[in-house]
Amino acid sequence: MPEQQTVRIFISSPSDVRPERLKAERIVARLDREFAYHFRVEGVLWEREPLVASRHFQDPENIPQPRGTDIVVVVLWSRLGLPLPEDRFRGAISGRPVTGTEWEFEDALASARERGIPELLLYRKTARVTADLEDESALQQRIAQRTLVQDFVGRWFLTEDGSGATAASHSFGDTGEFEQLLYDHLRALLERRAGAAAPGVSIRWHAPPFRALLSYDYEHAPVFFGRTRARNELRELLAAQIAHGTAFVLVLGASGSGKSSLVKAGLLPDLALPGMIERVGLMRRAVMRPSDQSGNPLAALAAAILSPTALPELTGLQYSHEQLGALLHDAPSQAALPIRQGLAEAGKAAGLTDIAEARLTIVIDQFEELFTIDRLGNVDRESFVIALAALAKSGLAWVVATMRSDFFDRLETLPALLTLSGDARYVVEPPDDAEIGQIIREPALEAGLSFEHDAARGLSLDETIRQTARDRGVLPLLSFLLDQLWQSRTEAGVLTFAAYQRLGGLEGATGRRAEEVFLAQPEAVQKELVRLLRALVTIKGGKPVSRGAVLSQFPEGSPRRLLVDALLDPEARLLVSDGDSSRTQLRLAHEALLTHWPRARDQIAADARDLELRRRLEEEAQEWQQAPRRERKGRLIAGLPLAEARALLRRWGTELPAEIHEFVAASRSGVRRRRLRDGA
Repeated sequence: MPEQQTVRIFISSPSDVRPERLKAERIVARLDREFAYHFRVEGVLWEREPLVASRHFQDPENIPQPRGTDIVVVVLWSRLGLPLPEDRFRGAISGRPVTGTEWEFEDALASARERGIPELLLYRKTARVTADLEDESALQQRIAQRTLVQDFVGRWFLTEDGSGATAASHSFGDTGEFEQLLYDHLRALLERRAGAAAPGVSIRWHAPPFRALLSYDYEHAPVFFGRTRARNELRELLAAQIAHGTAFVLVLGASGSGKSSLVKAGLLPDLALPGMIERVGLMRRAVMRPSDQSGNPLAALAAAILSPTALPELTGLQYSHEQLGALLHDAPSQAALPIRQGLAEAGKAAGLTDIAEARLTIVIDQFEELFTIDRLGNVDRESFVIALAALAKSGLAWVVATMRSDFFDRLETLPALLTLSGDARYVVEPPDDAEIGQIIREPALEAGLSFEHDAARGLSLDETIRQTARDRGVLPLLSFLLDQLWQSRTEAGVLTFAAYQRLGGLEGATGRRAEEVFLAQPEAVQKELVRLLRALVTIKGGKPVSRGAVLSQFPEGSPRRLLVDALLDPEARLLVSDGDSSRTQLRLAHEALLTHWPRARDQIAADARDLELRRRLEEEAQEWQQAPRRERKGRLIAGLPLAEARALLRRWGTELPAEIHEFVAASRSGVRRRRLRDGA
């Protein structure tokens, strides 16, 4: 078997476009996967080469010359780089003293003129260049470097009077725009090389490429597409917050806008690229929800920090969940000490150099749960936010929280959160048509799938879906539909119109699948749906909202547990569970079920008043239990509220928690005592 050809892509740039350089490296890796059937695609970057200290880094013995590669990508912004030794390095065409970037450009261009290779692409960033006016020396250097860039562009790409272009170049405003441009351009060049050869099937992703109603996690980054702009804007906002000394960002968006996926599968992998933010060469991550650890946010935060992807080294330093949780509660500013120790151990194990640093990124997903956990008081909520603020200001941790935008008004109830978020709020907008197309097609490409084409209409299934997916909040339905199509794929990996029509299209897929799973259960199991929905849904502001329930309240083998298991099944994925074995929490996979499954929607509408009454009773029972004993009597209910509570107990019985039963019983006793006293 002949050895597979390798296409080498040289990346040339000064240090001021480090994010773009890292994105270029990632794009090359992606293209290597895409074109694996035809040839290998390899990036050439000086920091990835085994540079020898006894030679200059530009020596051919240290790094391949651009003329020896197939494609050269040059990226410029505000710097042209440091000058090379004049006695050894001069421009291959100009003969002038040059910087490293200039030398690489001229070497590539000279070879292209002589031999037709490499193909040369130049990109110039147009974002505004800023400088510190207080540092006059640095300011003068920035001005001098920018002048060098302008002179370089003028000499090689513009006419003498600057009125026209003499060679092609590409401009971009931000990293997101660059990422899309470079991918499109390199892919076109590689497709030309692949020619008319049979495309073959290159499967790079062997798991389900779509997540149904679940969010994309860190490990799903290779199949997370369509959010390039948002991902880069969010990263730049976080970088600005880091520079200002408070590394916190609150990500807001409507239910189903993709906030969680954007942060976990988009932002986190970007932050993990060495050098993407300042000198950070190692990024650890801790992901949590406020409802984890039985709804104790500080305990959940401690558990997340000690998790395998964060700082498990702390367990070796004798820190337990309880100790760390207590520290975060009692002295949050002192939590920086164990985190510093853990990061030091992590950096040592990773072999970081003296100038490289390690950081911990903490993600609080579904932050609105802080307001929906009824037993949490404002003091508990404030303590959690104060701990997050201390971590964000420690210089060691970056904190990113996602929250539904319809909870935005709750910020006023937490002054610490209102202050912490300040200008650090990012609103996730719905994807545009082009991004929807990427969300549909790109994961399928990674998984070696194709969409059926309707020759009569001249339309493929992916385009049909894209044209119907234009409403706000469509992402959960779209992802669920695509997952169902994947499950119905042909042996050749084709997603078909027949399956699309059987599923009921975009709007019908979620509800139809839920109904199919439900109707496949025995009658005794079906009857448990009412109780299951009551356990997993509450009413806030007149709207149904998902809430967690402890899995242990559904006994193994019981009809209700059989229904839970059916909805949890990987082929259904309508419910999700997480947490350790003793505290496993059960949740709806997405609140889209509450609006697009008619049976669930109708049942919740019928129960709406009871659900709202239960929530109110849970809050009142908690306030009563937490009040000092001498004040408890004043927290009891009487009259119409007590009558409504007793009626709910008769209707729901054991479905209500013991705390409500105890509260209502105490209220009844209080009424009886008052009557006896008044009668006396």
